[in-house]
Order: sequence, then structure tokens, then C-alpha cells
Amino acid sequence: MKGDSPIGVFDTGVGGLSVVREMIQALPGERVVYFADRARQPYGALPHDVAEKLVLESLQFLLDQGAKAIVIACNTASAAGYEAARKRFPVPVLSVIGPGIPAACKATRNKRVGLIGTKGTVESGFHARIFARLDPAIQIFGQPCPLLPPLIELGKVDSADTRLAVETYLKPLKERDIDTLMLGCTHFPFIHKLIRNALGGNIPIVDPNSFLIRELKDVLTGQNSLAGGIANPGDHRFIVSRFPDIFREVGSMLLGKPIGHVEEILVGKPVEGCDIPEKDMYDPGKKNDVHQFL
Repeated sequence: MKGDSPIGVFDTGVGGLSVVREMIQALPGERVVYFADRARQPYGALPHDVAEKLVLESLQFLLDQGAKAIVIACNTASAAGYEAARKRFPVPVLSVIGPGIPAACKATRNKRVGLIGTKGTVESGFHARIFARLDPAIQIFGQPCPLLPPLIELGKVDSADTRLAVETYLKPLKERDIDTLMLGCTHFPFIHKLIRNALGGNIPIVDPNSFLIRELKDVLTGQNSLAGGIANPGDHRFIVSRFPDIFREVGSMLLGKPIGHVEEILVGKPVEGCDIPEKDMYDPGKKNDVHQFL
């Protein structure tokens, strides 16, 4: 692939924009083609084989857009489809799971590390297996946080509902005496302040995004496809499978830069036969009571 080809970034929603934000700062010459599969989110509550199929369809879509490398900027999608994707696709595929774990291993003193993410991410054991390879003495305490991604999808990064959800989810981890917290969802850097306030103390919070971007830079440099110069904001493409207007509004706020245009392209078929209680939380047209899910 040529150096001026874009980097494909995939997430089910706006969470991956936390990766794009880091990418634009560290690799200013790179163009991004971003795809958010909002029509079929959340992947985190789906059976593994179903989620894997959706991930592979979405990554193939990005490859069809000319991506020279693909970043799975979603822990749930990484847990479901990374292993299959890196074997299937002819371009480098990078996962947000892995980068950052060595830093968490160095940060912990009592060998008790908390992990927050979606149900699919936490229950996959993907993080725990990597931790075990690096330091078998470390215990991982996972806490699913299914309400946080949809709240952030709607731009509620500092709302009373989001604060309540954060405090509720972190309480059992604090009771486990963790001394390090691993962010297992790319949505969560956007609520770092809420997490810090609820966590209290001096517990390190490890965000893997910066480590992922370093890995991406090494990969692009190694294949001689690192772009130089500075890309124009208009060179980036943002594509969603549902709710483009909400994505543009919320995404601009989270990215800290205006997103001028969002394309709407449906990829694959709808998911059927899976009951996901919090699915309505992702619909901006519906009002839900967070208390009923906590």
C-alpha cells in the first residue's frame, strides 16, 4: 500500500475517536477512514461467533475503502475478531487490546488490577491471558460497564446518569483493593475525569491508546508507508451505518475538531434473535431510566 493511502479505524460507535484523536496528534500526515457500525451495536452483548462475523464484515468494508492498515479501535471487537482478522486480511491489523498492558504490569504494586469494559470484553478473558503471560502473579478483576458506552454515544460525558453509572461500576473494584485500573473500552478516555473522581486516591489509570499509536507508527515505518506532511481535516472520512447526524454532533465534541460530513452506509445484515436489554440506550430517540439497568 502507498503511504498516502488511509488508515482504517473501526469501532461500533464514537469510542474509536479517542484513538483517532491520539493518531492525529502523533501521526499528523495520516489520513483516516473511520467506520462506526452503529446499526448493529452493541457488539458486547452478542455471542462470540456473531460478533466475530460482524467484525470481519466491517474490516472488509474498510479494506475495500483502500486502507493500508486497520486499527480495531474497540476492545469488544478486538476480543471477538482480532485473531481471525489478522490471519485473513493482507494489511496489518492492530488491536487496542495488548498495548498498555505492559504499563499496567509495571504500575501495579499489589498485583491486583481492575479492568472495566463491555460484558463481551470482560468475559472474553483476552486481557487476562496477556497479563498472565507477562506476570502470572497479577490478578485481574473485571467489571462490565454496559451503560457507559451508550451514554457516551449520546454525548453525556458529564451527566448525573453517567456519574452514577461510573460510581456504581467502580465500587466493587475499590472493594477488591485494586491499585491499578485498565481502561478496556475506547469510550472511557472521554470520561477520564469522572473515573478519576470516583476511583479516588492515586490509583494509576492505564489508557492503551497512546501505546497503540506507537505500535502503529512502528508498523507503518517498517513497511515504509508512513505518511509525511500534515493531512487536511477534510481528508478524513467518517462513515456510519446509522444516526450520522448524532455521530457528527457528538463526534465533533469528543474529537475537539469539527466533523464536516458523515456518510451513512449500511454494511452487512441486521442482527436477529439476540435480546440485548440496553440496546434502546443507543437510540437517541428514546428516553431511558439508567436506574432500571443498574
